[in-house]
Amino acid sequence: MAAIQEEAADVLTIGNTDAGLHFVAFLRDGIDDHDVAIRAASLGVFPSALSNCYMGPGVRPGLIIGFGGSDEPVLRSAICTLASLIRNLE
Repeated sequence: MAAIQEEAADVLTIGNTDAGLHFVAFLRDGIDDHDVAIRAASLGVFPSALSNCYMGPGVRPGLIIGFGGSDEPVLRSAICTLASLIRNLE
């Protein structure tokens, strides 16, 4: 959570953090979360598109970010990579 607040608060908004081994980070409207997830995977970061979890209208773009099994430096690096990628899409 600290890495997002320090490195990516301008492009990611943290959702509920009570999920256990993952959390949701919302994107700004108009950013395609599928596109972000695909581009991130090509950079070695593997979030899931939140829009895959919606069944009806009102889809809010975001990413599901898992953090189980990764240490803090790896997670911080991944958040920095995601933030840079998203900034380049805006």
